[in-house]
Amino acid sequence: VKSIVDKTIKFRLMAHSAEDITSYILKKDYNYKSSILHSDVKHGFVMNFSELPSFAIEELEAKVNDFISQDLAITPAAEDTIHIGDTPYFCTGTRTHVKSTGLIEHFRLLKDFKFNPITQEYMLIGMVGRKEIAGFEDMTDTMAFLD
Repeated sequence: VKSIVDKTIKFRLMAHSAEDITSYILKKDYNYKSSILHSDVKHGFVMNFSELPSFAIEELEAKVNDFISQDLAITPAAEDTIHIGDTPYFCTGTRTHVKSTGLIEHFRLLKDFKFNPITQEYMLIGMVGRKEIAGFEDMTDTMAFLD
């Protein structure tokens, strides 16, 4: 189990960092409040919106990638605050980040919002890294080997 956690932790750190940057840009450039609901997907994150957002996903993705390319340090600052560079940002998981924005690999957003008919919300899905077998796939391969 430890080897699986070791392989997947980098994706969780990159995804959480990219999610916080995306949230910051949504607030700063598009006036979206922090009440957007968040959840996780493999190698990424989901942000739920109660109404169909009006911003262009490609534009948001470019802004996040530009921010990432600045390779700014990410450090815990307080119980619910991190610093990216010298600027403080609200964050509930202050210790679950990469050490700098430049360590976020291959950030991208799915090109359209997905509608969840159960919650009646629109989902923006962000991904990081490249596809590689890590996590549950390793467990199932190992378990098959033990049979």
